[in-house]
Amino acid sequence: MSRPTNLDRRLALLDTVVHHLGEHGVRVTSLRGIAKDLGMHPNVLVHHFGTRTDLMRAALNRALALQLAEQERHLRRNPGMTQGELIRAWWKWVTSSQERLALARIGIEAMSLPAQVLELHPGWSRFSWEVGMRSRLQETGLSRSTAATETARITALVTGLVLEVSNDGSKRVALEVLDNSLRDLDGRVAMATGAVTPAPSPDASSADPEGPAEPLVIVN
Repeated sequence: MSRPTNLDRRLALLDTVVHHLGEHGVRVTSLRGIAKDLGMHPNVLVHHFGTRTDLMRAALNRALALQLAEQERHLRRNPGMTQGELIRAWWKWVTSSQERLALARIGIEAMSLPAQVLELHPGWSRFSWEVGMRSRLQETGLSRSTAATETARITALVTGLVLEVSNDGSKRVALEVLDNSLRDLDGRVAMATGAVTPAPSPDASSADPEGPAEPLVIVN
């Protein structure tokens, strides 16, 4: 009969593995290689996690869980946070250290692998705010298709910004780009909820009181 797994020991090992993957990436990592880098026998990892795939999935879930824990802390303090505010708070937190940034980068790298490598379930999320985003946007009044489009748009944007900042890109510029996109999202949500009435499109008569401009004549 095998020994029961010590949950505290397993969690400590898992956090060590997450840190290792954050530094070295997920693409060419073997179970034996991880164990060697961590100075332990591979059987220790096998005992606690099973196969390499099991270990990698556990590490990805842990990286997401750490983000979700921070998100829950923000929501307890401000239960009425909008989706945009949720993402802004996450961005501020995740870019405050390289270790936290690695939590997001691990998920991005995992999603770039062939689906059969880690056998992730469809719709798996790499960012905490991505979990349930579509349903939250639908609750604000967006249609199902619009909510899906907005989620895909912001996820793609954040993915690029995380990689940019990870490669020594400007955090200031990245924040400006993200904030502009989130203001657009907040505006579309406000229009969907009726909080903002869209301005009427100007017709031909109101666009130019003096009438249409004369055609431009080019003289050779």
